[in-house]
Amino acid sequence: MQRVDAAVTPDLVDFLITTGHSLIGMTVLVLMFWRIRLRFSNPTPDVNDQRSKALTALARVWHLGLYGLVVFMAGSGVVSYYTEIEAAGRLHELGKWVLGMLVIGHILAGLVHWLIFKDQVLQGMLGKRRDADIIRGSDQSPDEIDR
Repeated sequence: MQRVDAAVTPDLVDFLITTGHSLIGMTVLVLMFWRIRLRFSNPTPDVNDQRSKALTALARVWHLGLYGLVVFMAGSGVVSYYTEIEAAGRLHELGKWVLGMLVIGHILAGLVHWLIFKDQVLQGMLGKRRDADIIRGSDQSPDEIDR
């Protein structure tokens, strides 16, 4: 877009990157709304564990932040691209760093569940508890894990 604004014809690579970025962003937005719908129709089971209510609250806030920021990023990208409102572009640029930190924190939290708490949270995220134990190299049999 900077080249277009400077009256320079963008090359093919610029066009493909911009188009790909836009299509991926719109796809992520649609998938996020689908994920939110699935989350409401199939809520996660309550975990009956000994962790503090503060950690549970932090996890809920973190997930709301992830969901909200993904929707915000798609929205600010669309507004920036199609209306050329500079503030939306700056917020989109800032949002990528915040989203990156939230994603890194989410990955680390999953690893903490897997390696330290040794619970089934990461396995549930992967869809199959058995897959995560194979990756981790667990010496437990799948029958023992399911108990």
